[in-house]
Amino acid sequence: MLSRIFAIVLVAAALWHCGGERVTQSQITDTGEPVTRPLSKLAAAGHAFVVLATVQQDDAPVSGVVVELSRSVAGRVAEYEWSATTNDEGQARIEITSDSGYYQARALQDGSEIGHWSSIPLNAGYEVRLDLPIGERARITSSEPLETTPADEAAAARTRAFLEAAIARYQRDGREATLAYYDSKESIEGDLVLLVMAQGDHTILALATWSGGVGSNWATHPRTSFGQHIARATEDGYWFKEDRYNILTGRLELGWYLAILHDGLVFTTAHVVLPDELATIAQEYVQEAISYYNREGRDATVAYYNSLPSIDKQFYLFLIDENDLYIAHPIFPHLKGTDIKDVVGSNGYELGKEIAKATEEGHWIDYPWPHPLTLQEAPKAAYAIRYDGLIFVSGYYKNPEDMEAHTIAYVERAIEYYKREGRDATATYYNSRESIDGQWFLTLVDENDLMLTYPILPHLIGSDVKAGRSPTGYEFGKEIAKATEKGQWVKFPYPLRYTAEDDFLNIWFIRYDGLIFSSGYLSSE
Repeated sequence: MLSRIFAIVLVAAALWHCGGERVTQSQITDTGEPVTRPLSKLAAAGHAFVVLATVQQDDAPVSGVVVELSRSVAGRVAEYEWSATTNDEGQARIEITSDSGYYQARALQDGSEIGHWSSIPLNAGYEVRLDLPIGERARITSSEPLETTPADEAAAARTRAFLEAAIARYQRDGREATLAYYDSKESIEGDLVLLVMAQGDHTILALATWSGGVGSNWATHPRTSFGQHIARATEDGYWFKEDRYNILTGRLELGWYLAILHDGLVFTTAHVVLPDELATIAQEYVQEAISYYNREGRDATVAYYNSLPSIDKQFYLFLIDENDLYIAHPIFPHLKGTDIKDVVGSNGYELGKEIAKATEEGHWIDYPWPHPLTLQEAPKAAYAIRYDGLIFVSGYYKNPEDMEAHTIAYVERAIEYYKREGRDATATYYNSRESIDGQWFLTLVDENDLMLTYPILPHLIGSDVKAGRSPTGYEFGKEIAKATEKGQWVKFPYPLRYTAEDDFLNIWFIRYDGLIFSSGYLSSE
């Protein structure tokens, strides 16, 4: 997921600043010797995973046994399609060309079964380390993502071609001319914007969507993992998923980034992740929670998924026990102890009863539900799966259609947070990445017109809001300083380097308890 903070800095920065080799994996042969070969096409697309299984008996590794894996499908006989033989350390590495879900394993020695394990949750796109102790339950000890590539091959090809053209220009015109070109809006192609960074410290050398961005190193900001991904750039290109600002829609969306290393520079750009892939991400989030449960136990899982750190942008987990009672919900803790079957959507749909029907195969439910950051209701698709008697559920939201209503709801949510948690806690939370919702973030201003929060550019905290000015010279900051308890909009032309002249910035601001709460969004009309 550029990161949430970096991707929308083009808006935030302007507000007060206007004056290698192919991917491979190792396998272990029957003789215990590792071999290296390219990942299959399915694996590269995220529809496969690797299991590193360790067979043990009485805490000692068992070598020379065949480990077989099969999908677990209700009412269907197991088909053990994938297998490998353990080496001297009792390990067998198996590539599974299938989707996420429940699997079963067995170990065979001289054709006879010596161990069997069921209900193993495995995640597509991950390398899973799996302990198979004979006579005991299987244990997942770790689950790490494999390098993957976009499912949309046409979009991936377009993204790569854009970067390769930039590198060709660099080789033809030289460094200075290339950086100057890609720091201008003429270089933008549709929604593709080039970011060029220095390999070592990730200093920005060109970015057409951020005026004055050259020389900054936002990718190494402690609140973002973007720099960690950039550090993995290779000459052949490294793919990763992070949030990106879509200059065509004005929204922050999950994007597929490609980072190519060339001559000490990292060239990167991104295209949007397909909506269908959000469903995969939600399923992966649930499977990770199940892995956490297997590794840490029930009590630790309940504690963690009742906490704010468990929330990953719009993704969070709610957990239901064997009696259909909530035992974890980080957004609405008051639901704990209540019956999921009693939950009804605003449209009358008895979504709780549908969730309670979850089986080990898992199923999807569509319903309206408040967004975790704004509490504004939005269409949601949730994935529910039963494991070890518990129901694990998470889902994803669609982008808001009513931008004004979403903005007001976001600000109202911040005021409610202030009423409940107080001034210091509000300032802390709304200076964090977790508080940002797409292009929406909160600017909180004190009684002296000084900004208490600004999560995108924290060095502006403490500066005077009245200094806010548009690229055309409009002093909108002075308007915000006039805020009353009624609340109002300020809308003004806001030309950015990459857009037409008729773009507008819309800011909603309201005074409460002497403080000014505000947020806004970009629009084309």
